[in-house]
Amino acid sequence: MNFNIPYLLAHFIGDFLLQSDWMATRKKQSNIACSIHVILYMLPFIFVELSLIQFILIAFQHWIQDRSKFIAWYCKTFGIFQGELKQKVLPWGHFIIDQIFHVIWMYVVMNFVI
Repeated sequence: MNFNIPYLLAHFIGDFLLQSDWMATRKKQSNIACSIHVILYMLPFIFVELSLIQFILIAFQHWIQDRSKFIAWYCKTFGIFQGELKQKVLPWGHFIIDQIFHVIWMYVVMNFVI
């Protein structure tokens, strides 16, 4: 199975169009907020070809990554995008790294898990 545009669209629809400010600001502190976000995030994936295990793996990774401080740890460990945290601006570097990890995981799941 190839990883192509429908999977990216499902990801972006779920992660941006279906995520409210309430979810975005609370998912790091609340299992409930993060779970609601991931449930809504996964809705567009119903319309693309996925096995049940692929569906579960994408949902699980999304929940773990969004609920944890993995991206902050990664950026701190590798010394990237730390300056933006000292300013009153959206941390775009962290945001981009977050999206890259989500897309890499989806690529791995879609190409190496049946």
